[in-house]
Amino acid sequence: MGEKLKNLKELNKDMDRMLLAKITVSPGEKNKILQSIQGRKKRNSLRYYAALVTAAALVCLITLSQLDFLQKNEPGMSDDSTPLVVPEDKEPAETPEVMEETPEVVEDEEDTLESPEVEEETPEVPEEKEEETVVPEVEIPALVDNIIEDIIQTYYDLGIKYNWNNMNGNPADFEILKPELRKYASESMTEGKLKEITPFFYTPRDGTFIPARGFDIRYIIKENTPNKIVITTIGLEDYISQAETVYYTLIKEDDKWVLDDWRRIGTEEEPLHITLEEFKASRETWGSDFVFLEEVTHNGEKIYVYKLENGPSVEAVYASTSKLIYGPLDEWIPEEYR
Repeated sequence: MGEKLKNLKELNKDMDRMLLAKITVSPGEKNKILQSIQGRKKRNSLRYYAALVTAAALVCLITLSQLDFLQKNEPGMSDDSTPLVVPEDKEPAETPEVMEETPEVVEDEEDTLESPEVEEETPEVPEEKEEETVVPEVEIPALVDNIIEDIIQTYYDLGIKYNWNNMNGNPADFEILKPELRKYASESMTEGKLKEITPFFYTPRDGTFIPARGFDIRYIIKENTPNKIVITTIGLEDYISQAETVYYTLIKEDDKWVLDDWRRIGTEEEPLHITLEEFKASRETWGSDFVFLEEVTHNGEKIYVYKLENGPSVEAVYASTSKLIYGPLDEWIPEEYR
């Protein structure tokens, strides 16, 4: 009995501590409960325990009443018997900041798209070449004449130096001539026609092996380009040479004009058909005054009758061939010159 009483006292203390710590009552109510418990402790044990049980019951009722009241009045509470799970207090979740997207303004494609970097190529500037020009036509006859003169002079100079003479058994050595002739003639011309006339050059009639150059009588430019010239001229018949038409061709080698060819054509193949002015110009080169007497036709041929002022006799010439007539018919000659 004493042990039980002790246990009840301990229980009483525990209940008191529980009431003070766990049960939420107003201070006034707590004091009333404690006074009631203390007053009843002085009575007999049975009544004391009865009172204690009654007080405990009362406290439980009050507590249950308060809990029920709190549940009914707490927001979100309902009569549902499902146990209330009270979430732990947590910090309110941070609302993720919504970044307002600024609509992307698309510029014109040609403005926004970066052009691929293209390495600029420096255009090649062609080297400036000297403008290729043609020789003025009025200068061509003198150009050809000078080249022919240089070739003839080369023959004479080397002939004197080496005492060449095809008449006395000391012919010219072409291997000595060739490099000097190449200064004024192409390889083909030097190895061709110039080589052909070399054995006959150092003779009394060596001048006949060089074609006529009657540029003061007639010339025609057949071709005139920066690198090639073709010109024709005529040579009239005289006391030692036959009439002919000559085609001279020049080409440019190492920016220098050289003779590339000459071609001689007789009057049978290509008649001259000289004019009176052309024939007069040819005779004035002799240093004699030309006196024209008459133009006649004989056997379908045009004939010019003339007299050189200091000459002893009257002469005539066929226009088609420049063939000379040393004893013209009297009927062609005016009476005062017969």
